[in-house]
Amino acid sequence: LQEKIKVIIDKRPFAFCLGLFHPKIFISTGMIKIMKKSEVEMILLHEKYHLIKNHTRTMFIFNFLKYLFIFFPVISDVIDSFIKQKEALADRYGIAYIGNNNSIISAFKKLLIHRSSNIPVLNFGASFTNINTLEYRIEILKGKKPKAISFKRGNIFISILALFILLSIPLF
Repeated sequence: LQEKIKVIIDKRPFAFCLGLFHPKIFISTGMIKIMKKSEVEMILLHEKYHLIKNHTRTMFIFNFLKYLFIFFPVISDVIDSFIKQKEALADRYGIAYIGNNNSIISAFKKLLIHRSSNIPVLNFGASFTNINTLEYRIEILKGKKPKAISFKRGNIFISILALFILLSIPLF
């Protein structure tokens, strides 16, 4: 990971992987301060997996499509499910390397305690601190099998309505 990690001076705890062509891992001094060495190692392994699998490009494309088809929120549900799965795979990579899930569980607990509404939400990258995926990832660590794809009823209704309106435009 030499030359791939950038430390950001910020007291808020966050870590993410970003970059289309030469992605890098960014971790805040706030994250380093609240985590033990083993937890920081787990976070870096998680982000390393995103680098290896080129998830930053994939996340960029899927989030672009999510915003492009904003009137079809079912697409957002599918993309959000895809992102949750990628984050869970990155967690598994770190767990497999270290040999147990103690570090990631304690890191998640600390993130929940230090959760802040002003932590950057990274829509076009992969983020260890993505609160939207945390519940899903914790369920997987507990050994439960949450639904791979879940749709919100309201999003199904809005998508059908938008499709109906779109298809009826030529009639007028």
